[in-house]
Amino acid sequence: MFWGNSPHGPVIFKMQKMVIGKLMGTGYRESCRGLFKDLKILPFSSQYILSLLLFVVLNRGYFAPNSVYHNCNTRQKNDLHLPHVSLTMYQRGVFYSSIRVFNALPSPIKDISGNPKKFKVVLQHYLLTHSFYNLDEFFSEQNALTYVMLDANYIVQILIFITLISVAIYSLFYNYYSS
Repeated sequence: MFWGNSPHGPVIFKMQKMVIGKLMGTGYRESCRGLFKDLKILPFSSQYILSLLLFVVLNRGYFAPNSVYHNCNTRQKNDLHLPHVSLTMYQRGVFYSSIRVFNALPSPIKDISGNPKKFKVVLQHYLLTHSFYNLDEFFSEQNALTYVMLDANYIVQILIFITLISVAIYSLFYNYYSS
């Protein structure tokens, strides 16, 4: 887990891709993303994400949810509290990075973090299906999921509103023409 933010990480990842490509007989310019999925091997960054998240789940006593620090009933109340620090060295460390990654997980996966065995299986499946090449991909995927969920909630609210308006109009016409 301490190797994930190492400056040697990109070199190790390129070597991992090269070995996968050689094993599968692909050209050196071809993408290995599908090969990682086919072989059920986690790319270097996905392995780092897995180790960070297992660290959080197995050491839950070191982390506190946001609800401990404030009483507001927000969407992030069950997320882990991210300390306010300005040192880049601390922000790249295991503790800070693991909180950021855990908070970016989809809610269904976060919800099962109380059961470490099930959490590990579900998380490995999630990481295998997405095959993240770096942390930025992981965070951008989570932001995209958030926007899709917000859009879906917005659409549901609009549909409910339209249904209510339709019922109101129908009842007005029904009362008007029946009397």
